[in-house]
Formats: sequence, structure tokens, C-alpha cells
Amino acid sequence: MKKIIGSLILLLCFFLTLLLCYANYRLYDRPNSTMGLGGEAIATLRALKKPMHDGAPQQMQTMYPEGFVFMHALYALSWCDVLQLPNLDDSVRMEASKEVRFALSELESNTALQIFNANLPLAYGAYYRGWSTYVQGRYIESITPDDTVINAAFKRNCSAIAAAISHHDTPWLDSYDGMAWPGDNIICLAALSLHDRLFKPTFTFEREAWLQRIKKATDPETGLIPHYTDAANGTIRAGARGSSQVLMLAFLPYIDPDFSKQQYQRFRTHFLTWRMGLPGFREYPLGFSGNGDIDSGPVIAGIGGVATIVGQRASLMHGDCRVAIPIWATLEGLLYSKSTQNKKTYLFGALPIIDVFMAWCQSTPSQQVCQDEPIGPWRLVFQGTSLLMLLTMAWLSNRVWKWFAI
Repeated sequence: MKKIIGSLILLLCFFLTLLLCYANYRLYDRPNSTMGLGGEAIATLRALKKPMHDGAPQQMQTMYPEGFVFMHALYALSWCDVLQLPNLDDSVRMEASKEVRFALSELESNTALQIFNANLPLAYGAYYRGWSTYVQGRYIESITPDDTVINAAFKRNCSAIAAAISHHDTPWLDSYDGMAWPGDNIICLAALSLHDRLFKPTFTFEREAWLQRIKKATDPETGLIPHYTDAANGTIRAGARGSSQVLMLAFLPYIDPDFSKQQYQRFRTHFLTWRMGLPGFREYPLGFSGNGDIDSGPVIAGIGGVATIVGQRASLMHGDCRVAIPIWATLEGLLYSKSTQNKKTYLFGALPIIDVFMAWCQSTPSQQVCQDEPIGPWRLVFQGTSLLMLLTMAWLSNRVWKWFAI
């Protein structure tokens, strides 16, 4: 019996040693493509094509109330970002255009619409109208500004959003009846901003008035936009949370760059944390704790899964390379990225939503800035901690060998 216990301890030490060595090795990952992180995004999106066409969004819908729309929206936006990469091959451009059209057609289908309530102040709610309208705008921006059908639909949707918020008593339009998620509203506002960049500015007054109302409705605990509110009176039901902050911070730079920088710095102060020298974003602000849910994904030692993964894009959008690049390298190991035949998957492709998140983050237009910027020896703390742990396990293994006479 003693030998069995000793053998199990030695096996555990061996496993932890392999894990630490693997983690340290993966921290030195670099993009394999000459296109940097953008090339990594293309490889991930190519691996996603089959799941996306074979029902992965429908499967996601069974796990997440808006999974079908969310998967198609992020997939389309990632390909739109790819279309903005420099020196893009014509074959990749054609591939990207085809996939954006596919995702947009799915977003406009009855399958997508039937999930949402057509009788809200903004028909189908802020979530659906925000994401679907923003994708329409990116389609116009990235592929064909002369598509009169999409142009008309995009302008019509933007007008509906502007009219709804102009007649709403709070800054937060309903996502569902009586329930409002500010993150959905930020995407609606981003759609109006995109409209006024692509066409004659039409919604300047509505945009500015809406943004001023939002600035006055921030969470008093953190000064950040709240996570969940009452649509009728604007009461905050849940303060700032990491999973929604990172999504909003991916869109705020297009709405108001100065406000976005201010919000990002507040977010960094309240949510950025370090474990063994590696960065991650919390789901709840420092000083607060809570459980994970469908929005946050797993929360481990306070670190939010969605907050950290999508936090890459928020950090890249704000030029915070000292956070973005270490997070990317860490996730490459933790999520076991694997590249084969110009395709890339995470966790063996078992959870396509993770691959979509990673593709969207890697395709960030500003990612090239961080790839070229030296960020210092950020791995040293983790390496030093790993060395101490390895020495401790070596000592323990030696003692176990003697104590249990193995």
C-alpha cells in the first residue's frame, strides 16, 4: 500500500513537471504566418468553416440564449477584419467575402429572428438589432458599398435604432421584455457610428445624446458601464463585469475614442490581475467575487474565461501590448492550439465558440502594432515560480523515493 501511495505521488509530480515545462515552452509561441496574428485568424477561421456550415451555431443555441446569432456575428466580423489586412491574396479575399455573405444570410434568416421578441420598443430587441445591423454595416464597408439591398436594410435598421432610443426613458433599450444589457446597446450605438462613417452623417444628434446619457448611467462602484439593468427605469441590477466590459471595449473606440480610453483604464484598474506572473481579467471587480454563468464562462480563481479571451481584443484595441501579447501566448498553451494544413483549432475544436472568440481577437485591425513592439521580459516571474516548483517537486520526489522505499 505504501508503494502504491508513493507511486501516485511520483506520478503526480511527473505530470506537474510536464505541465510546467509545456506551459513555459508555449509562452514563446510566435505567429507562424508572415501576416502575424491576422494570419493566425485566417487559419482559425478556415478550421471553423466546416463546423459553421454543419450546425455548430444551432448547437451553440442549445447552450446559450443567443448562441446562433452570436456565432454568426463574430464569424462574419472576423472575416471582415481579415479583409482589412494588408497584402491580402485575392483567393483569401474571395474566401472571406463568401463566408461573410453566408453568415449575414444566416443572421437575416427566420431561424435567427424567431429567437427574439418582435414586439419590443425596438423590434427583436437590442441584442439582435445591434449585432445584425453592425454586421450589415461591416459587410458594406468591407465588401461592396454598392449593394443597394444591403444598404437599404442597414439604413432602415439604423433609423429604427435611433427612433427607439429617442423615445426611450432610459439609455438602455430592452434586449428582452423589461431586461436590458448595456453591452447590446453599445453595439447598437456602434452601428449608428458606423453608418455615419459610411454615409452622410444622419444620426449625429441621436448618437451624442445617447452617449451623454450612457456616461451619466455608469456603475458608481467602478465608473464603468454596468452589466445588466432594468429597461423600464434604468436601475442597475448587476454592476460592471469583465465578460461584458471586454465586448463593449471592443466597440467603444469606434464610438468615442477618448471615453473608450478612460473606460479601458478604469477596467484595467478594477479587473486586471496576475497569477504567477501571467495576466488575466477578472469577471468581477477587485474586492468582489461571484460564480460563473453563461455570460462569463468558467471563473477560476476569480479569472473570467470570456473576460480574458476577449480581453485580448480590448487590450489590442487600446494599444496595451504588455497585456495583450502575454494573454495571447498564455492562451495558446492553456487552450492547446494546434495548427495543421493551414488550419488552427483550440481544445481540438471541441468548443467552436472558443475558436470564434480567438479568431475575432487575432483579427483585430491594430494587432500589427503589438507584434512589432518589444514588451520586455514578461515571462521572468512565471519562469522563476516554475523553477521553484520544479525544485520543490524534485526534492519531494527524492524524499518519497526514500520514505516509501520505491
